[in-house]
Amino acid sequence: MAIAPTGVRIPPDMKQRLVERAKSNSRSLNNEVVHRLKESLAKENAPEAATSDALVQ
Repeated sequence: MAIAPTGVRIPPDMKQRLVERAKSNSRSLNNEVVHRLKESLAKENAPEAATSDALVQ
């Protein structure tokens, strides 16, 4: 599966923080951004899942 590049403008200070975190996590900048986006989306969906589970019970 080929993934097309996506241009995203990131403020320089935020990019620097991401570069530093990527290095400390032994990831590329791209992998760090993808990892953080996945975590953010998972957290965003977590309350919906908990609410749905509560309604079913």
